[in-house]
Amino acid sequence: MLKKQKYSLKEIKTKTTDKLFKKLEVLYELFKRNLTLYKKFKALEDQEYVEMFISMFRSPIWDVTLAPLFKSGLKSTCVTDTKPVDDHFIQRIKAAKFLFEIFCENPKTTFVSFLNFLIKYGSTVAMTKEEHTLVTNAAKKNKEAMNYQIYESCGIEIPGLSELLQSLEIE
Repeated sequence: MLKKQKYSLKEIKTKTTDKLFKKLEVLYELFKRNLTLYKKFKALEDQEYVEMFISMFRSPIWDVTLAPLFKSGLKSTCVTDTKPVDDHFIQRIKAAKFLFEIFCENPKTTFVSFLNFLIKYGSTVAMTKEEHTLVTNAAKKNKEAMNYQIYESCGIEIPGLSELLQSLEIE
């Protein structure tokens, strides 16, 4: 469960399996080694290329963010006995773009810094499948909005979300 803004490498290792930790290392290398390609597509000033490139990182982010480390512990008021689904309060494609921009600002971003940014931008909240469908459909209509900005318009209440976003310094 997401409890704080910054984790040390030791803390992250204790909260992950060996296999997940290796996946996180691979994901870090993928972002780091694809930075040049990201910059190339970005320089073309054709947003479609950038979006297509970034969308390739949705699945690898999904693979690692299913782990408990990325679960905020927050849930919608509608989650009861049914099995909830995890919703990234920042869409994975947007998280990937944020991560590439972090590498653009600092190409020497460390593994630990990358992981902390991934936790910040790749964490999830629990909601019902129906709520998740509402958010997904609303996000398709409003591509600029983050999922957490869409929840209220879909009538989804997630107690503690505002405080979490504030603690993570997400506006």
